[in-house]
Amino acid sequence: MPRSSELSYFEKGIIIGYHKCGRSLRDISSYLKHPKSTVAYVIKKWKVSGDCRNVPRVGRPTKLGDRDRRVLTREIRKNRNQPMALIREEFQQASGSIVSMNTIRKEAHLHGFHGRAAAHKPLITKSNRAARLMWCKAHRNWTVEQWKWILWSDESRFILPFGWQGLASACLENVSCPEQSSSRRRWNYGLGVFLLVWTGTLGPHSW
Repeated sequence: MPRSSELSYFEKGIIIGYHKCGRSLRDISSYLKHPKSTVAYVIKKWKVSGDCRNVPRVGRPTKLGDRDRRVLTREIRKNRNQPMALIREEFQQASGSIVSMNTIRKEAHLHGFHGRAAAHKPLITKSNRAARLMWCKAHRNWTVEQWKWILWSDESRFILPFGWQGLASACLENVSCPEQSSSRRRWNYGLGVFLLVWTGTLGPHSW
């Protein structure tokens, strides 16, 4: 969640002015669109110290402003499957701000973006999906004994010398199911020596 900005000295003065006019905390909060807790804090600070100026904060201020954060969010969503280093370059060109990789990662995490393995997207047509759904509905009432006579199999594909068609990374934003834009298309063939490893299980038997 983006950080909330601090009220200016002028905005705090308006709150104090409304308070001096006898307005309630609820009315001031409704008029100025500020949280009731913020209004109460400003008034309490003014009553105790007689001043409501913003005091200097400890530590260095953040590098990115609100506009920079919006630009960064847009660049991440546009380049989900790109490495963070490339997203950083695109952000610096779009915003004009020079930032480190640690700053980019920290801001991305604060806005809910996290690196995850991209889901494989099988090349399945609408007719394939419909046929699979019909098959599932036709077998949803099968017993355990019936399923024991089904051959369960799996396979892994290797392309030498280019290696396993493995995981690719993507930057996902607080989602329980990966979007199509963050998935990786899986090809049936590739360059090099094609190696297929297959295994199957039928009841107590394995191959």
